[in-house]
Amino acid sequence: MMLTKEKVIKELKKEGLLNEVVPSKAQEVMLEVWDAGFNIINDWADGDEDLIVYTENTADSYDLYIVTDNHEGRVVWDSDVWYYSNTQEFMDRSIDAMKAGGKVWIDPYIAEEMESEIEYGFTLCYDNHYARCFEDKKNELLEASGGYDKYEEDED
Repeated sequence: MMLTKEKVIKELKKEGLLNEVVPSKAQEVMLEVWDAGFNIINDWADGDEDLIVYTENTADSYDLYIVTDNHEGRVVWDSDVWYYSNTQEFMDRSIDAMKAGGKVWIDPYIAEEMESEIEYGFTLCYDNHYARCFEDKKNELLEASGGYDKYEEDED
């Protein structure tokens, strides 16, 4: 019997995995998969996050962006401090921390600047997660006794 892409998608859907989701659902699923936390609502970090993203003002009123794992204000200047907002780098570091099961807090003001990077980051991670689950399910179905004997991509 022939296994098709559509049959694999249907099997994954039975397990609650959809091949296309909105960014908020992608975020929800990935936080659960990683057993991680992501806070962009609270004005202050709780103090137990693995990564925090916020701004500090200099004496001459410049904003510096801080991306660090240190809650005590001891930052590493050459890797934690940014003169300009680099929202993609901030999100990449956040994703790395969450993939390790960490908690991330981003100041809501900065999170507003990062809205598209946040949506893209979680959606990309979900798409990669779904692709791995798809391959695993496809292989599982092909290896099951009495199951499918070969796989064929559906024509779009």
